[in-house]
Amino acid sequence: MIGSAALVFASNATAAVASLLRNLLLARLLSVEEFGIAASFSMFMTLVEAGQNAGRNRFVVQARHGDDDAFIKSMHGTQLFLNVGVTLLFVLIAWPYALSLGSNSVLWAYVVLSMAPVVRILRHFDADRLQRHGRFLPSTLIQVIAQIISLAAIWPAFLWLGDSRAMLISLVALQAAMVVVSQIVSERPFRVAFDRTYVRQGLSFAWPILINGAVLFLVLNGDRIIVGNRFNLETLGWFSAAYMIT
Repeated sequence: MIGSAALVFASNATAAVASLLRNLLLARLLSVEEFGIAASFSMFMTLVEAGQNAGRNRFVVQARHGDDDAFIKSMHGTQLFLNVGVTLLFVLIAWPYALSLGSNSVLWAYVVLSMAPVVRILRHFDADRLQRHGRFLPSTLIQVIAQIISLAAIWPAFLWLGDSRAMLISLVALQAAMVVVSQIVSERPFRVAFDRTYVRQGLSFAWPILINGAVLFLVLNGDRIIVGNRFNLETLGWFSAAYMIT
């Protein structure tokens, strides 16, 4: 138990440090207004994450049939169904979000971030299944490697583009890396199925977590949305820098 806890703690700590370093690097490279735009990307990605985080990975760990191959395939099917719906929802949300922050010029970037759930359709749940047997290394590798790739993408992206789009590339790299690594560390092939019983159970497990994620997003990011709406992106940049440090 201590060994597993230490591994999970190290994974979470590494992810947190990588995220902090990514934001610090952006704060050094970008102007305050551009950092505000980058912060708006991060906030929108957090919202998208809340929308696609339906707790399927936790359900795989907790469900009585979590080891069954048919169950894992059906969770992939549930993921496909939910993520396509979430993508369509956030494509519609992108415009009012941009309007609320006065960032219509980067509306296209919010639409790109809305596509993240489509990429995550290919995320394999086998690493989560292995947690049932006390094997946390695969899940740890997914989180740590993806965060490091996201951090490493900042500098070349900034040299190429020279503005807040470096954050956009970093966030896209994070999502893509999580999918690729999840496929690499899995022991079973990736397959999709739609067993009605398992899909229904997955959806029943998901909807309270989706509501919880939306509420948590408002709690953690509502103040930044208000600052962006009532002031401007430069003020949001200053506020986000202070928020990041805390």
